[in-house]
Amino acid sequence: MIDVKHAGMSGEPSASADSETKILQSIIDNAKDDSVIYFPRGVYNLKTVTVSGKSLSFVSDENALIVQHADAPVFDLYGGWSSVTPVASLQEDEVNFTSGGSQTTRITELELDGDARQAGFRPGDIVKIYSQDVIPGSKPGEREDTARRTGEFAVALRVEGNRVILDRLLREAYKTRVGVAKFSGHTFMLRGLRFDTLDIGDEAGWSKEYLSIRACPDLRISDLSCRRGWGSFIKLVGCFAYRIEGVAAMNLKNMASQGIYGYGINDFSSDGGVVTGCLFVNCRHGFTTNTSALAPGDGRIEYYGRTANIIVSNCHGYACSNSAFDTHDEAWNIQFENCVAQGSYRGNNALGDGFSGRGRHIRFNHCTAVNCNVGFSSTESYPQSSSDHVFFNCKAINSSLLAAEMKRTGSGERMRGVRFEFCHLESSGEYVLNFRHSDIFMTGTTVRSLNATGASAKLINLESAALEISDCRFAIEPERPDDTPKFFRIVGESSVAAARIEVYHPRHAVQRVAESPSANPSPLMMEDVRFRILPTHPPYNLDNYRIGAWAVEDGATTAYRELKGDAAALLETIRHSADPLAVIDLVPGTIMTVDRLPPGWRPMQRLLLRNRAGAAGGAIVALSAEGQTVWLLPGDRVELLWNGNEWIRIG
Repeated sequence: MIDVKHAGMSGEPSASADSETKILQSIIDNAKDDSVIYFPRGVYNLKTVTVSGKSLSFVSDENALIVQHADAPVFDLYGGWSSVTPVASLQEDEVNFTSGGSQTTRITELELDGDARQAGFRPGDIVKIYSQDVIPGSKPGEREDTARRTGEFAVALRVEGNRVILDRLLREAYKTRVGVAKFSGHTFMLRGLRFDTLDIGDEAGWSKEYLSIRACPDLRISDLSCRRGWGSFIKLVGCFAYRIEGVAAMNLKNMASQGIYGYGINDFSSDGGVVTGCLFVNCRHGFTTNTSALAPGDGRIEYYGRTANIIVSNCHGYACSNSAFDTHDEAWNIQFENCVAQGSYRGNNALGDGFSGRGRHIRFNHCTAVNCNVGFSSTESYPQSSSDHVFFNCKAINSSLLAAEMKRTGSGERMRGVRFEFCHLESSGEYVLNFRHSDIFMTGTTVRSLNATGASAKLINLESAALEISDCRFAIEPERPDDTPKFFRIVGESSVAAARIEVYHPRHAVQRVAESPSANPSPLMMEDVRFRILPTHPPYNLDNYRIGAWAVEDGATTAYRELKGDAAALLETIRHSADPLAVIDLVPGTIMTVDRLPPGWRPMQRLLLRNRAGAAGGAIVALSAEGQTVWLLPGDRVELLWNGNEWIRIG
């Protein structure tokens, strides 16, 4: 272990940053591989120190404070690559890795121009395959000659002749100037350090991170913190199997229009990382993924490929000005577990989401967004950039604008494969959920409106979106001063298929299920809608219930809860209604036979059938009950009781 004070550093607040940096760089350059560099209690003024070609640890058990004195990383750590070799061809193959067995595995096999062992490859090597091909669905390059290019990590399980046999099929397609490299074997560990910066960095437009770590396997970071910063805290590029825990990143500046991004942890093109037990306060993003646009032939192998296979767990993001937890467009298989975002707000060039997903195969498990502008968001930014986002047992509590939003932006096509399973989503905004250009499946989920303003409340807004929803609960509260709230607003080529929906509300007249200026003539199909009463309110006046299909009013297609024509086939909802009294409005002209009604829910359940036609001398309803035809004039009603076997007339 090398004690930096014993080696010449002052550790005094008044010490020159140039002098302290020079001494620390000398310590690093002279340290042996795998050395531990120890910072005792003190204040260390530093510009930038670099490490390349060796493994080092930087630790403190006394919370040593490191102060950034330049618009550059304090620690610039590079693990590096060896055995960088062109790939002559790739092919898929069936390989038996078992001992004496017959089970084969489908894998990718690399063929090199020469002997693979002589090139430095051995079984068990972690390798990176990369090419000049463009990542499908990626963000275009900022310059015309740049693009985000393919790359991914794999393990070499066999090395035979000129062949390197990998552990699996590669995720991407590799065709143009393919290469393969393995890590040099150098890694880093950082523990127990605190960071701060200078006031002048704000006015001077500083934007650089504190830690830049590239091309590093088995990276370990724990118990680091920063009090503030003018850029990101930790930037990772092309790392493999890293673990970060106990990091606290606070007060990182967000000014995207000036190229200043206050990210707690910014992961470029890494694979197999774990981030756990971290705290992010007042950042743009607490954790996010990223990629860089590369010119053809760029030799920085660590920047090729997507960020993939990362788990972020048990982390908290407070007062983040864009999204506390986020993925960018090229992300692949990122999971957020048991994370909490609280008070995300709409800052500069930002949205104020608790959780934001872009990319493919993004999953949020047991995550909670509390008092955020938007709870959860998924976005298709570029064609085929995003799909398969799953929200499982997630909660958006007291969202101010939206509990969840799924949409396309820029030149995206359509957000596909979004699933909400067993979630609780609530908002005080005009809508609870906003789905635009997206395909959504929802089950076991509560959608709750807290809107108490004069604006017309609608639970779900759909614009050119398809929603399949089942076994869910709708709740509209508190009592509203407006006209009638609605479940859906349906615009464009949208559709809703809803089944087994329970509706909880106070004394609202939910007559219009949907507001639908839609080009689609049949955008809404609902079956088995069960109405319930919120337990915190007096009993609801069931006279306002309407069950049924479609009507046209004022030239707009509007979903009404009423029955038309021979209505027995539409009354299946009665079978599943647990309400002691169900009220059905019959449209004039209806001919109904009571013995065709479905069974009731339980004995003593009542069913009230009414003709509510308002015009004087309006049309009548014919009701066949107990062998007699009853003509219901406007205002007339018949009451039936389910005795366990049949409906009998009691009024």
